[in-house]
Amino acid sequence: MSSLQRQSIDEHFASFCQRLNQAENPALFEAAALVSAAARAGHTCVNLKEAFEESPNEPAGTRPRGKGVENQSKAFDSFIKEVKKSLVVSSPGKDAPLILDNKNRLYLHRFFTDEQDIASAIGQRCQAPEEKTDLLLLQKGLHQLFDENSTDQKLAAATAVLRRFCAISGGPGTGKTYTVARILALIKDQTPTERIALCAPTGKAAARLGQSVDEAIGLLPKPLEGLIPGQASTIHRLLGVHTGGQGFVHNSQNPLPVDVLVVDEASMVDSSLMASLVRALPKQARLILLGDRNQLSSVAPGSVLGDIAGSLPVDAKSPGFADLLARVTGQKIPKAPPGAPPILDCVATLTQNRRFKDNSPLARLATALVNGRADEAISVLEGSGEETEVFWNLDRHRLNAKILKWSLAGYKDYLKSETPQEALANLNKFRILSALREGPLGSVRINEQFEHSLVAEGLVRSGAGPWYRLKPVMVVQNDYQAGLFNGDIGLFAENEVHFQSAGNRTTAFKPIMLPRFETAFAMTVHKSQGSEFDCVLLVLPQQDSPVLSRELLYTAVTRSRERILVCGDPKAITAAAGRRTIRFSGLQEALWDKG
Repeated sequence: MSSLQRQSIDEHFASFCQRLNQAENPALFEAAALVSAAARAGHTCVNLKEAFEESPNEPAGTRPRGKGVENQSKAFDSFIKEVKKSLVVSSPGKDAPLILDNKNRLYLHRFFTDEQDIASAIGQRCQAPEEKTDLLLLQKGLHQLFDENSTDQKLAAATAVLRRFCAISGGPGTGKTYTVARILALIKDQTPTERIALCAPTGKAAARLGQSVDEAIGLLPKPLEGLIPGQASTIHRLLGVHTGGQGFVHNSQNPLPVDVLVVDEASMVDSSLMASLVRALPKQARLILLGDRNQLSSVAPGSVLGDIAGSLPVDAKSPGFADLLARVTGQKIPKAPPGAPPILDCVATLTQNRRFKDNSPLARLATALVNGRADEAISVLEGSGEETEVFWNLDRHRLNAKILKWSLAGYKDYLKSETPQEALANLNKFRILSALREGPLGSVRINEQFEHSLVAEGLVRSGAGPWYRLKPVMVVQNDYQAGLFNGDIGLFAENEVHFQSAGNRTTAFKPIMLPRFETAFAMTVHKSQGSEFDCVLLVLPQQDSPVLSRELLYTAVTRSRERILVCGDPKAITAAAGRRTIRFSGLQEALWDKG
């Protein structure tokens, strides 16, 4: 476990825990500061033994003098004994602000509860197969809806129908929403009365899910078309938020009225939000998660999809389920050794990329980044003709000029749009993505410079104030009453800000009605999740940053459908490709280590 960087806020939390303890306890102070730092870093817990061994600063009064493994082990035993004495720390099943499990993992109480509820909800569904499945009907439906080349999609679909939980992971172009539309058709074929809900963590991702499923429904046989919803909502909209934003309308006492729930872009869903979702899900309801396990994890603590599918070993299944899949799909399924955990039968990976050819530069670039091969990634970027282009010269004047030139070309169609609907469509053709929000090459500064350039080029009327025709904005604060959520993208036209709604319609708001927002010519890679663009301009910082990781580069590259442009330094790519983001929790162990 990499060393955690403590800040003053962590020490304030540790001091608060000391006051709750009503007695000075140096070990508690150290442990509380570590768990606070871990939460800020995106972990749901901290392994005290690992953190203790790596900490460059010895907790006062907890370690004896001397070196060696034996002394270190004694020091930790003494340290953990003092932690357990605290009134603030308790074991699982008891009520205390901090929870320490038998693997030396220390949690904030709510993160421990969230993790337990997620593990219980998923584990219960993994244990219980769908017993009412008409296998002959399923076999016929799979043959009808999938061609002979869609082997991985057919297996994923069969898994989702035969199990009450299914996590489907796949990169861009592997047909996740294409597959889920057919899964829902197969489920409706089995039980026409099943109530289905589609959701995603952001408004943009929900709109894309709804559009993709709607398009996929159009390719289904006519009798199945009207059975599947073509609209999706955000998770927050689905759960319903009480006035004032405190708690959800739907919870364990007031479950969602659904029989099947599909969650897209599941890699973006943090531990607390996923826990709220599974608590509100009826016990007999199916849960289907879609996402790309190689993408960035959620901003808030947790890595739920990564914990579920990130360590997926092989495509083997338990012997009984392998035989069942073989029967309905006609494919030979590898068999895992007896005693495999039940979740093994509930995960599926889509690997056949239908957007790019196997030798496509974008596909090769994404693969190189996932595997941490920086030299190969740089080679692809530098030698791929029309699909990729790089600008490595880091002279500030030339760098800014290149960003401006590419941006003006990328937004050319958008700036010429005549209607809000046309503009929203053209806005998705190009986007500037930055690794950072702040700094000279952060999204905030790029937006400011680009807006000034638009005025200088005569493309925006000078003196129009903060608002001008086709100004793009991104909502960065949820407004439950207005129905606007963090990540929603809109544009200014005809004295209103227009957001995409169902179909090809828009919903408009007066600027004064908007929650907090930012200009959206450029956005961070984190904010771009759930979106796709024809062309992406990726701007990397001139110096290495802890934010740079292979997951960030992979996420940026896979936002592009056709072309990626890169401004930066090859050293930044080398550093990022060698830095893998790891989120610590106990969820993976809870799901995978129980046979």
